[in-house]
Amino acid sequence: MEKKQNEPEESSGTKNLQFSEVLYLLSKKVNLGYGIPDKYDYPPWRLQTGSAPCVDKINPMLNYSIKVQSGVIPKSEEFSEFILSNSSLAVAGMLQYLLGHLDVPSEITFGVLKWAQDARSSEDDFEGIPHIWLSIGDIPVDNTYVAFPPTADNLEYFYECKKVNSYLKENPLETKMRLFLGQEEDEESKEVYRHNIKVLQTYSFKGHILKYLAISLLNPELNPGLKLY
Repeated sequence: MEKKQNEPEESSGTKNLQFSEVLYLLSKKVNLGYGIPDKYDYPPWRLQTGSAPCVDKINPMLNYSIKVQSGVIPKSEEFSEFILSNSSLAVAGMLQYLLGHLDVPSEITFGVLKWAQDARSSEDDFEGIPHIWLSIGDIPVDNTYVAFPPTADNLEYFYECKKVNSYLKENPLETKMRLFLGQEEDEESKEVYRHNIKVLQTYSFKGHILKYLAISLLNPELNPGLKLY
């Protein structure tokens, strides 16, 4: 069959592009999500004026980060609901790197996110989950987006359920608190989860986070959302 004039060559399409190049093209189609609602002008969502240097630059950065993570690429399979979700280590690491260029010191904290009392079904229910966040001084900054149906009630609960006193600098692998380690009930699956938690802990150590980011960005197929972010 004769090719029509001006019909693009198939070889010039995305099939010959590297994966990172495909992601770059997709990034042009991202619809940014919602940012942090203005009323949440306090930690862990934003920093208050005078609590740290460069607050006027950090807060817009935190807001834009949430917009990117909650963004979508219409008609795509991988990114139709979000760009990046529940990636606390990656987000904390990227923000720490960016804050370093503003000469703002920060620390990646591997600890426990304590659940609010009204989120627990009883006193015997789980008390929290392992989590990673960024600490600027003694202030916890949690910029991790978690995908959920974006109704008004869900959105408010997402922001209201996390308070400054929810963040405990307590090793999840050694704590006596009852932590939720996934819904899997068989011991083998739980052991895999524990292994993954140990990996997160290792990469959260000072000097290791850049290795994690380098591996992830050089191998975008491992976490395409991080490359887009």
